[in-house]
Amino acid sequence: MASDLIQFKKIADEITIRESDGVGVVSIRGAARLAGVSAEAISKAFKSVNQKPSKLARNLIEQGFD
Repeated sequence: MASDLIQFKKIADEITIRESDGVGVVSIRGAARLAGVSAEAISKAFKSVNQKPSKLARNLIEQGFD
């Protein structure tokens, strides 16, 4: 039981809740610590994501889907 409390404290230390909308915010380094990987690995994963909509997504958007 005590180890569960320690783990919860570690997670709570990494996350901040924005008062304006209640959204949880975590830094790249915090996310990396929670995931057990390096901050560089998280940054690389974000940089490698294709942020352009796919052809299917573009077609759906053109048809009125949001």
